[in-house]
Amino acid sequence: MTIDKILLGKILALSEAGYTQAQIAEKTGVSQSAVSRCLKRHQDHGPITHRGGNGRPAALSEVMKSAILGQNQANSRLSLRKHVAKLAKEYDTIVSYGTVRRALASNNIFAYSPAKKPALTARHIKNRFSAAQDWIGLTENEVKSIVFSDESKFNLLYSDGKTSVWREPGSRLEKRHITETKKFGGGSVMVWACFSYYGPGKIYFIDGIMDAPRYVSILSSCLPPSLESMGLTKFIFQQDNDSKHTASVTKRFFSNRSIEVLPWPAMSPDMNPIENLWDYVKQRVAESEPKNIRELKVAIERAWSEIPPEKCQKYAMSFSRRALALCRSRGGHTKY
Repeated sequence: MTIDKILLGKILALSEAGYTQAQIAEKTGVSQSAVSRCLKRHQDHGPITHRGGNGRPAALSEVMKSAILGQNQANSRLSLRKHVAKLAKEYDTIVSYGTVRRALASNNIFAYSPAKKPALTARHIKNRFSAAQDWIGLTENEVKSIVFSDESKFNLLYSDGKTSVWREPGSRLEKRHITETKKFGGGSVMVWACFSYYGPGKIYFIDGIMDAPRYVSILSSCLPPSLESMGLTKFIFQQDNDSKHTASVTKRFFSNRSIEVLPWPAMSPDMNPIENLWDYVKQRVAESEPKNIRELKVAIERAWSEIPPEKCQKYAMSFSRRALALCRSRGGHTKY
């Protein structure tokens, strides 16, 4: 394998940083024997020197590039400004933000918004892993019979929809480019709903605070017609372990009606496919641009009733993939 100067510089920088030949081979993608030959040749003939040329000298040495990668590995949230400051302090070299950005990009490292995930304790991870091991044993028909449920909040002024404005420079404050806000957010509504592989169930608007008795009342009025519309007589009910869901009055409701409830670990919204369904509905609601609470409720009901059957089928059957991903992560965070 031919090793160019850039790769050779990286090998030397990693060696100076204390990495073993095996580690260097793994990081650079070359064989360990090639790493050994490069280091021996460097030892025998001295360091690489710039022989001159017509081009402008590189702003970063290979050692500094390696330092940038090491800093990013240690703290991926380190800003370009702090990268530049560290280089100035440790190597007495002033470079631009763009230079650091290009150094990271050359190693396929780019800036993204960080994923938002619940903070998991060791107990959460253990319980999630245990649940995942049970879930992966569910048959396809059992997954199809799960009725997923949850509450969600819909805000009036577009905060549920992700929008961008394409405009000319200097036109930021033109009315057509502004999303007008109101004090206290303009209002919102809370809803409860459920769905399964066989379609969406009944949606319910929650006025005021929902406690356990209120939750049982919602289940009593909404669950039977939902099951009827889905064509389900035998089912498994899913809910998270919110206190009103696990209260004694709620447990009695399920016990008296012989309803099987899917055991659910705490801090596991990534496992509930109804979250994806909520996102889909919120996008449709934002597109309708409701002006008041009445229009918001109408838009929610319309979007919920018009959910394509294939959406429900896709999201419901994703539960098996979610369980497998959770099992593979041993209870840690998943991509969902």
